[in-house]
Amino acid sequence: MESEEAIPALRALADQTRLQVARLLVEGPLSVGEIQEVLGLGQSTVSHHLKVLSDAGLCGCRREGRVAWYGWESQLSPARAALKRFVQHHVRALDREAARQLKRVFEARTEHTRRFFNGDPQGAGAPPASVKPPAPAVDVVARMMAAAPQAEVALDLGCGLGRLIGPLRARAPRVVGVDQSPRMLDGARQHAFERGWHDVDFRLGSLEHLPIADREAGLAVAHQVLHHVARPEQALAEAHRALTDGGVLVVADYLPHDREWMREEYADVWLGFDPAFVERLFADAGFVDVRLERRAGRGDQLGMFVAAGRRSEAQPVSVPASKARPVRSGGRTRAAPRRAPPSTARKRQKAKEKTR
Repeated sequence: MESEEAIPALRALADQTRLQVARLLVEGPLSVGEIQEVLGLGQSTVSHHLKVLSDAGLCGCRREGRVAWYGWESQLSPARAALKRFVQHHVRALDREAARQLKRVFEARTEHTRRFFNGDPQGAGAPPASVKPPAPAVDVVARMMAAAPQAEVALDLGCGLGRLIGPLRARAPRVVGVDQSPRMLDGARQHAFERGWHDVDFRLGSLEHLPIADREAGLAVAHQVLHHVARPEQALAEAHRALTDGGVLVVADYLPHDREWMREEYADVWLGFDPAFVERLFADAGFVDVRLERRAGRGDQLGMFVAAGRRSEAQPVSVPASKARPVRSGGRTRAAPRRAPPSTARKRQKAKEKTR
């Protein structure tokens, strides 16, 4: 790590409160108000610490309409990326109360979305037949799906009314549709029933906590749903968990836009995503061979991106001696014995021979 780059970043993390802010931002982008709520800090204090982290090249701000989201920079240098890994794995996690507050923050983000798609009269009301402006990237989604290997099981993540079920059935003998709205799942079941697709499995669940077993599917598609998810990074991590080795995830969603009214009209959490941010989400979740295409919007159409990544093949992992797997002995658990290196073993043997 070069000292010219390391010193400002290390100095920024030297303050205990600022270190906690940096650790909190590992959980995903947050607004100033949300950071205040989780850590119990004043607005001026939070803003000051964010500015110091930003000046050190660790933290960035992404503005969406009236909301400013703060998080770790998408493009970190190797030195700063090493610092992020240190903060993520070695800085004490949130205490119980702060963790509770963070959970409330994420739940509040999705509450409006839940009411919208369930047609709750106290929420946004029933969604219109055409929930969003037309998307110009459906052909790109189809092409990336076609480029993926044939799978045994395909996932439609955030399946809505099930409009992608047909194309997915052409890629896999079994299709599973997941949505957090019972009302949307009812519509998807009706859509499948009318077409004689009686073998489709529909499951109730969120993208951040998929009702899918580990390595259950070979292909997953999330079409125009990520902007409704409170924690996109958690959604991609869950998709990675659910895919087999070599399995492919395809995500299509909006590029950044300024239509603030869509938060209320369509219960959007995010006003699109920057491609660099999307590529980082894929990489952080463990995907490789990530490719992304953009489609500019026309007229009322919003610009779209389509990204795809592959879960890498499993690699054998060697267990270090310090973390040797416990073994059973006489009903008790003890650490597996370490074997001395050959050179050490020879020295011990010679010492024994001399004492005889």
